Amino acid sequence: NPNVRDHAVASIKNVLSSLPSREIQGDGVSLIRQLAVSEFYGPRVAAPTLLVGLYELLNQRTPREFDGLRRELRTSFCTLCSDDSPVVRKSAAAALSQLLPLLRLSEIEDDIFPILQKLLMKK
Repeated sequence: NPNVRDHAVASIKNVLSSLPSREIQGDGVSLIRQLAVSEFYGPRVAAPTLLVGLYELLNQRTPREFDGLRRELRTSFCTLCSDDSPVVRKSAAAALSQLLPLLRLSEIEDDIFPILQKLLMKK
């Protein structure tokens, strides 16, 4: 049920925002990793919104030395954008407008544009 999933995502985002930075970098990223590669589409549908929330927390709380972690999250996001399930792709597309303001122009050019071009060329 999408409504239940939306409430669960909102609750998880609240929990993540209350965690210390070290736990966000560990447990938060681990959660996104697991959701993004789940064999079931439900967790993958929830992953883009949670990923954006986590990315925002990382930007606010952690220094740029964690750019590798941010890159991993962007890569996971791009993978979700090209998921086999249309509902997962739709969820990622909806979360894209929230992710873009958090990225530097070079990150958009290097990571986001290629996946968008691929999706636009797909028939």
